Amino acid sequence: MFISEKMSAKKTFHKENVRAVIVIFSFFLTLSAIVLLVWGSLSLWIMFFSIILFLYFSSLIFKAFLVIVSFAKTIPEPTLKEIQDIADVDLPPYTVLVPMYKENQLLISFVKYFKNIDYPKDKLDVRILLEEDDKETINVANNMNLEAPFSVVVIPNVGPRTKPKALNVGFIDDKSEILTIYDAEDRPELDQLKKVAWSFNNLSDKVVCVQAKLTFYNPNENLLSKWFSAEYNSWFNHFLPALFSLSLPIPLGGTSNHFKTSILKEIGGWDPYNVTEDADLGIRISRHGYKISMIDSTSVRRTTGDSGLNQPIAVIESSTYEEANTKLGNWMYQRIRWMKGYLQTAIVNLRHPVKAAMDLSWRGFFSFFFFLIGTPITHLLNLFAWTVTILWLMDYAVMPIGIPDFLLLGGWISFVGGNTFFILLHFIPAMVARKWKIALASLLIPLYWFLMSIATVVAVYELFKRPHHWNKTEHGISKVFF
Repeated sequence: MFISEKMSAKKTFHKENVRAVIVIFSFFLTLSAIVLLVWGSLSLWIMFFSIILFLYFSSLIFKAFLVIVSFAKTIPEPTLKEIQDIADVDLPPYTVLVPMYKENQLLISFVKYFKNIDYPKDKLDVRILLEEDDKETINVANNMNLEAPFSVVVIPNVGPRTKPKALNVGFIDDKSEILTIYDAEDRPELDQLKKVAWSFNNLSDKVVCVQAKLTFYNPNENLLSKWFSAEYNSWFNHFLPALFSLSLPIPLGGTSNHFKTSILKEIGGWDPYNVTEDADLGIRISRHGYKISMIDSTSVRRTTGDSGLNQPIAVIESSTYEEANTKLGNWMYQRIRWMKGYLQTAIVNLRHPVKAAMDLSWRGFFSFFFFLIGTPITHLLNLFAWTVTILWLMDYAVMPIGIPDFLLLGGWISFVGGNTFFILLHFIPAMVARKWKIALASLLIPLYWFLMSIATVVAVYELFKRPHHWNKTEHGISKVFF
């Protein structure tokens, strides 16, 4: 481990977590009691209902605010000429970590693709990370007779069997200036490394990580892949760019995040016990006073041409193409792992909530609470909200007696209004882009959210029963190939 145990998910609960839960619950309890005493009635059930409504509504409003901000703010982008003007001698040494497990066919295709990457080969160090017991993939790698910049790092079969453990082993002796991670099925656009190098040279010294946009090369394969694609569109085109523009903590994506290697080591690398290590690292970067940037936005930079008029400049976009999950079981295991990791990250950072708030700033802590923690909480509350709404519409008499109408009405408005807003968030961009199949699938996306709620319930169970179990996502199952 590179980080202290108090900042790790190695042990799920510490005594500090108990104190934090008491303090946070007391705050919400007091807030709801004041409101309801002013209203004139008070009961434990009403207080419970009002706390749930407050959490649900606050998370909903904050995410809606991020969507609005994403349209108003822009991300700095290099032009084609700026990329072309970078001399090879000025480019920094770059390490690429590629963790794989039982993905021998993807290993072959990844190496073949990455040989074409637009970066000086003498400044690249591409490390294929293979588990010690994955004999088949190791044999395939040995038979390929890999040459520089490719090499194989065998990960010892000790400690937690997780991706972040493998990443820590993979870069422990690394001396490059920039380091990034790609999964076996990833296909980054060929200029991405140069674009990141430009970003680090032109952004604040406080920026220590650049996150590239993730998208899918098989979005239309089936209904699940359409939902997955619509979700990623809102995540990487709205939520994360808005968080960057507002200088708020960013939960990183699992791949295509590019780091200043020295700072990554300074803050302790990845938590080998956190199964959503990217989100955890994103929060930890912010707590250390550093920033995360994004590349790839829809902004167009302008300059004054010979005519004296502002002329648009072509802006390079750089995405990493991934495989969207097309099998429900495979998707469910992946989502369970993500939600479990979000909960682990929440628990770790709430061991000392006041210290976390001081590190992140109070508005950063608000964002952390209602965006990162709010994601699994919202999925859990959706089940409750759906049940209450259906019961209220079907037969009010079955509801507990005494809940004020304004609370029931507020819950109904936030639930129906919120779901409508986010359906449109997925539907309208797909329509504008003439992606008709994804647009139609977006109308059914509440079914996708129901599946996420089920996954979150299982994640809570696993958090107690097997917190460090890594639900491996199977790759290479798509019928579409990039």
